[in-house]
Amino acid sequence: GKRNLCEDFIMASSKAGATAIKFQVVYADELCTQDYKYFKLFKSLEMKNEEWIKINAFSKKNNIELFLDIFGEKSLKLAEKLKIKTIKVHPTDIDNVGFLKKIALSNIKNIILGVGGYEYKKIVDAIKLFGNNKNLIIMHGFQGYPTLEEENNLYRINFLKNNLNKKNISFAFADHTLPESKYNYLPSI
Repeated sequence: GKRNLCEDFIMASSKAGATAIKFQVVYADELCTQDYKYFKLFKSLEMKNEEWIKINAFSKKNNIELFLDIFGEKSLKLAEKLKIKTIKVHPTDIDNVGFLKKIALSNIKNIILGVGGYEYKKIVDAIKLFGNNKNLIIMHGFQGYPTLEEENNLYRINFLKNNLNKKNISFAFADHTLPESKYNYLPSI
């Protein structure tokens, strides 16, 4: 919820040689209802569009492409306004057909689609909604924090690659391994 922290992360990413950075666009009403116990926390993390415009400009100035996690129509509209090329859709939205259709109709070309532990058929159904108009990055990774190395099920990436072999689809891994783990680098390698 603080622009200066975003700018600090952008600077650190730039110094580390990164080419892109991803932030979550948080609008409390896209994530939960007002009676949810974390609504006030989410509300405190919101930033005005003007802040996002400044973050986007700062990112460009530092040669870091800005990616955004979106959770609803408001954050999708912001991503379009900022002319963001790549967004991430959370696995919890894989069943949100109306939202996925709006993303499919958007001018955003690259979609990172988190698939979590979803069944293969649900993943295929979501992919069909995008047609061939988008570059899809299917991101495997379980949302348990932390995920034990033996629970990452990395073989699933090969299964998805072998069964979703299309020109506009590539694959990624969301690593939620405990940083203090003895083998914390292995899943990403």
